[in-house]
Amino acid sequence: MTELSFIVTPELTCPYCGARVRSDTDWVVAAQRRWGWCGVQAIENGEVVGALLLTPDETSGERDALVRSLWVADPRHGLGRRLIQSACAGLVCRDVTAIISPGSTSHFTCQLPPRAFLRHVGFSWTNGHYRLDLNSTVIEKKVAVQVMRRLLRTLNPINPEPATRNPSP
Repeated sequence: MTELSFIVTPELTCPYCGARVRSDTDWVVAAQRRWGWCGVQAIENGEVVGALLLTPDETSGERDALVRSLWVADPRHGLGRRLIQSACAGLVCRDVTAIISPGSTSHFTCQLPPRAFLRHVGFSWTNGHYRLDLNSTVIEKKVAVQVMRRLLRTLNPINPEPATRNPSP
């Protein structure tokens, strides 16, 4: 079973290009400072099988997140979408307005996800980049925030208290 969790201190190597992300990288530190994490990872049998790394987009002057790396080790149906959805859940709670990403039609890398994938998961082409507007994905903000908080709790599970044999009065 694949588990998703937030990445707080990455020490990851992309299986495609070999690029290594370290926890002391400037953009990682900026993300940790702003959100408390810098991405979402998928773990299967103790091994990282996918990751989405993000940083605050300082160039836009807005509260946007910029995709720094997105990869899935082996083709797994829906895993990239789940990574994006989990990141959206975490970013909505941190008052981020959009996720920005470059895209490519032919030279896919972890820094240049396929344009078809980006469009498939809800990104649109705006001002020279792909943009997933988080405000437009929310119908009612209060309900959405409650749902996202519940999702965040499931991503960082807390062990339940043991059951007692004494019934409540």
